Amino acid sequence: MMAIDYSRPDPVGEFRDVLGDAGLLPVEIVPDGKLRRCGTKDKPNSSNGWHLLFADPLAGAYGNWSTGLSDKWCMTGTALSEEDRKRLRETIRQQKAERKAREKAEQAVAIEKARAYLAALPAATDDNPYLSGKGVKACPGLLADGDDLIVPVMGSDGQPMSYQRIAPTGGKLFSVGCPMAGGWFAIKGDSVTLVICEGLATGLSIHMATGRTTLIAFSAGNLTTVARLARDRYPDREIILCADNDAGTEAKTGHNPGIESAIKAAREVNGLVAIPNQPGDFNDLHQAGRLDAVKTAINAARPVKPKTNTEVSTDWPVPVPLPDGLPAVAPFALELLPETLRPWAADIAERMQCPPDFVDNMVEREPPPTIKRPAIP
Repeated sequence: MMAIDYSRPDPVGEFRDVLGDAGLLPVEIVPDGKLRRCGTKDKPNSSNGWHLLFADPLAGAYGNWSTGLSDKWCMTGTALSEEDRKRLRETIRQQKAERKAREKAEQAVAIEKARAYLAALPAATDDNPYLSGKGVKACPGLLADGDDLIVPVMGSDGQPMSYQRIAPTGGKLFSVGCPMAGGWFAIKGDSVTLVICEGLATGLSIHMATGRTTLIAFSAGNLTTVARLARDRYPDREIILCADNDAGTEAKTGHNPGIESAIKAAREVNGLVAIPNQPGDFNDLHQAGRLDAVKTAINAARPVKPKTNTEVSTDWPVPVPLPDGLPAVAPFALELLPETLRPWAADIAERMQCPPDFVDNMVEREPPPTIKRPAIP
C-alpha cells in the first residue's frame, strides 16, 4: 500500500470532517481500505455508521445503515482515474459482501441463542404486570421471565427468530443480533378475517373485541412485510390493517406514521384499514372503557383508495423556452420534389396526416426501393 503524502493537506483530517458533516462519529480512521463501524450523532452508542479510507488513491466511502446514506469521497484537488474508480468500487463491493456474510453468520448464532432462551421459559399468565396494566389477558405462546413479558418473534418458516422483552413499565427491547424484518406473533382466532397491527397490547384488545386471528408486526415499518407474507399464505382471505392513530406526531410533523404505514400495507395486499376514532391505538380505546368501540371500528374497516396522480411527484424542472432570434424556415413545398416522387409523397402525407416536411425527410433517407430516384436538377 502506498503511503500518504503528508506534505499535502491532511487527508485523514479532511475525511474526518466529511464524516462529521454526515453525522458520523468515527473513533479511528486508518487509510488501509478496511471498513470500520462507528456511532452516529443521533445514536452515539450504535454501530450504524461505517467508513473506509484508501491511501492509494486518496479516496474513501462512508454511510449510515439506519438511514440508507451511502456516499464516496476523494481528496480535494485529486481526480480519480477510471482504474482507481474501478478499484474503489470493487473494494466497496467486496467489503459489503463480507459484511453481509459476517452479519448472516452472527445472526444465525443469535437466533439459536434466542431459541434456546425461549425454550427454557414458562408460559405467561394473566397476572403478568404488563398485561394487567393494559387490561388484557395472556394468550398461548406468550412467555415470562420473572415480571418481564417475553413475546417470541416468528419468522416466515414459523420458527422463532427473535423475541421482544416487555418490562412491567412498558419498556420494550428486542433480542440483540437477531433479525426483525418480517417477524410476527400470532394471536389465534377465527379463520374468516386476518387482522394485522403493530403492538401486542393492541392485538390482544382487538382479539378480545372481535375474536379474529391477529398478527403482531411489532412496528409500523414492518406492517407491509408482514401483510405480504400473510397474503402469500392466504391469497383469498380478507386482511384488515389496524392503524395506530399517531395524532401527536402528526401535530408536530404533519405526518401520521401509524395511519400512513397501515394504508401503504393495505394497498400492497388489497386489504382494508381500520383507524381508532381517537388518538392512540386500539388498546388505548379499550382502556378508555370502549371495547365495543374497538369492535365497531374494525367492523367498519374500509378499502383504501388507489394512488392518484396527485400523489406522484410533480417536481419537474421548469421548461426552458427556445431562444429568440432563430432563423425563419420557409414552408416546404411538394413542388420541390422531382415529378416522379410528388404523387407518392402527397399520398403518404395524406394517409399519415403529416406535413410534407416529414415525408421529404423519409424520401431523403429511405427512397422507395421500386423507384429509381432521378438527380435533382
